[in-house]
Amino acid sequence: MRLLKRLLPILIPVAAVLLTVALVAARPEPPRQEAAVTTPLVEVEPARAAAGDFVVRAQGTVQPRTQTVLVAEVSGTVVEVAGQFNAGGFFRRGDVLLRIDPRDYEAALRRAEAAVANREALLAQERARAEQALRDWENLRRPGTPSDLVLRKPYVAEAEANLRAARAELQQARINMERTVIRAPYDGLLRDKRVDLGQFVGTGTPLAEIYATDMAEIRLPLTEHDAMFVNLPQPGDGEGVPMTVTATVAGVSYTWPARLVRSESVIDERSRVLYAVARIDDPYRRRADSAHPHVLSFGTFVEAQLPASIGHSVVAVPRLALRSSNQLMLVDAEDRLRLRDVHIVRSDAEFAYVDGGIAEGDRIIVSSLPAPVEGMAVRVNGHEAVAAATASANAVE
Repeated sequence: MRLLKRLLPILIPVAAVLLTVALVAARPEPPRQEAAVTTPLVEVEPARAAAGDFVVRAQGTVQPRTQTVLVAEVSGTVVEVAGQFNAGGFFRRGDVLLRIDPRDYEAALRRAEAAVANREALLAQERARAEQALRDWENLRRPGTPSDLVLRKPYVAEAEANLRAARAELQQARINMERTVIRAPYDGLLRDKRVDLGQFVGTGTPLAEIYATDMAEIRLPLTEHDAMFVNLPQPGDGEGVPMTVTATVAGVSYTWPARLVRSESVIDERSRVLYAVARIDDPYRRRADSAHPHVLSFGTFVEAQLPASIGHSVVAVPRLALRSSNQLMLVDAEDRLRLRDVHIVRSDAEFAYVDGGIAEGDRIIVSSLPAPVEGMAVRVNGHEAVAAATASANAVE
């Protein structure tokens, strides 16, 4: 009895262990199942052929083709100012913008006219004396040929030279007189008024800054890559390439027809861009036959759409389908994934244009695939529905 009490604490744990081992050994094995192989579902789009024509977008500011600083060519007091001689005022070619006091130049003109009349009279006298000297020589029957001095030829030449100088002075006086009237050299608008009525101006004093309104120009920066595809005409190449520019005026978007007329032919050293120049006729609608929808003011910021072309047919693929800049995931005829390196000629926000490594009709994967492996099987979204519909149609038949 005492021995049993001593062995009982040892026998109980041993019995529990043995019971546990027996229960584990008697447990039936669970059924074995093969791990299911999952085939990823992908979205595809067919590769589409493209003509290679596209639009290059650039931005620039509308500027006048011609801008001039009018300066005084004579000195004097401004005695008259035209009503349109104010910032923003429009004028026509030949309009009088302002007048400078002409009285000093009128007096100079009268003196020049008198000097010419005096020189003409002196020349007439010298010619009459020369004729008289020749007659005297002939009447005296002197032998030999009379010298130029006897015939007063040097005096006649001097009188002729003095007359030419007087006429030049008269011409200059008339020019100075005309310069007291400042006329518009072309149709335009006044950008900056720098003098006013009663102000004294000297020769070379700036009077105003004016812009021509017959044409506007826009400098459009192009990267070297974009410039490769844009047909940039040279000066003298006809009317230029048609294009459009767009701007928002008072919350409304307007489009104006324009022409790409030339490039500046020099790469900017700091920005590394080439400037193309677009031209717009009659931006302020000053002509009666203007067809523009709205005035395009100088200084307006516009976006231009320049026609461009790759020069040969390409394949357009969605930008989102690209991997590692120039790799695409394709699905072959057996619904297996193929990784394809392609040559991208040009890309924009939506498409990349490819001319190598892919053909029209190839199925391009446009959905995300975390770990693509060459040759892996994929399921194309939509194929199951097509297959089920085909099977149902065959069963009905």
